[in-house]
Amino acid sequence: MTDPKDKGYYPVCQDFPPRGSRLSNDVCVRCLRYILRYIDHIATLPKGIELEVVSLQWHHLGQPYPSIGILANEASDAERDIMQLSDELGDKINDFINTIGIDTLVQLSQNETLTWADVLGDQTA
Repeated sequence: MTDPKDKGYYPVCQDFPPRGSRLSNDVCVRCLRYILRYIDHIATLPKGIELEVVSLQWHHLGQPYPSIGILANEASDAERDIMQLSDELGDKINDFINTIGIDTLVQLSQNETLTWADVLGDQTA
C-alpha cells in the first residue's frame, strides 16, 4: 500500500460546498463520499482512475477543505488528459449537485461514516 504522504492528487471539486451553504467539513466529507459511491451514475471514468475524498489547500493560503481528488499514479493517462478529466468530472458533479440540490445531497449522505478527521489522518499518516 502506498504511504499516504507519497500520494498526489488532481483536484476535482474545488468549489464544494456551494457558496453560502455553510456546511461543516464533516458534512462536506459525507456528501463527497456519497457522490463517490454513486459516481458511475454521474460520469464515466476511464479505466484505472481512482477518486478519493481529500484535503485541498491552495498555495498554503487559508484552511484546508474537503474535495475530491483523482489519484495521480503511474497507471493514469498523460497529465494533460488527467487535468481535462478533472475539469469534466468537476462540471458533471456540480451539475448533479445543482440538479438534486444541496439539501437533498446532505440528506442522502447522512449514513456515510467517513469524517474530516479520517481524511486529514489519511493524508498525514
